[in-house]
Amino acid sequence: MSNKSTPNGDFTDINELAKCHYENFPVVSFLVPKQLRNPIAAIYAFARTADDIADNPEKTIDERKKELSEFKSKFKARLEGKANSGFFGKIVDVINKFDLDSSLFFDLLTAFEQDLNKFDYSDWNELLSYCEKSANPVGRIILQLIGKREESLYHYSDKICTALQIANLIQDAKEDLLQNRNYFPQEFIRQFNCSLDDIKALKPDNNFKQLVLHECKLVRKMFFEGMPLLNYLPYRWKMEIGATVNGGLAVLKKIEKKRGDVFNNKIKLSKLDFIIIFAKTFLSAG
Repeated sequence: MSNKSTPNGDFTDINELAKCHYENFPVVSFLVPKQLRNPIAAIYAFARTADDIADNPEKTIDERKKELSEFKSKFKARLEGKANSGFFGKIVDVINKFDLDSSLFFDLLTAFEQDLNKFDYSDWNELLSYCEKSANPVGRIILQLIGKREESLYHYSDKICTALQIANLIQDAKEDLLQNRNYFPQEFIRQFNCSLDDIKALKPDNNFKQLVLHECKLVRKMFFEGMPLLNYLPYRWKMEIGATVNGGLAVLKKIEKKRGDVFNNKIKLSKLDFIIIFAKTFLSAG
């Protein structure tokens, strides 16, 4: 978690923000065409900065709500040409240059606001609805960035982005629960006869581990449902997105090897994992 304030408008600063957070995959990898690395870094910096505001444990919920509201207002003002900001200026320049749908950026902010107001999800469909705002906009923005705007491709992209989001939620469940956020649907908690109190106390009994493994199966299915997207992408993007999908599948495999115990095991991809993932992606993309 970085508590760094909003970066300035310099792309060096924006790219450093993109690099300073652990992710299962680098945000701006060598596979991304050079001319798109700064725009993608700016988009990531926008989302990452807002997310950090919502997650900042050093501030109260009300303080975070206020700061996120100010972030949203500054972005809106810059979009409307009413303010001049280096950071938001770069974001808006990218939006205008590539004719991106600005509502997708507001969808992301809505999800971060939701994280400050909603702490439990009743069922799987409600969690998927959250992902529609918190994850799917990113994939749609990237598709628009490379000139792909077909609804059928958005559908595949949404599957991949939702799968990545939920895989990360499972992986980071301990950290989220410590912030009083439970992303395990109440529907599954009842289905697997789990104790919500034990989950919030980070006590992973066998029932809870079975719940986690069940979610892993659902997420894997979504990854495969989204993979037809790769057939419509230029080669380098096919590699980039393919590697991201394979990274997500590798995370699921690690969770399953730990038999669903995400509280007592740090789920993280190693350098060797990355090498295997890129090799697998290269061979399949050829």
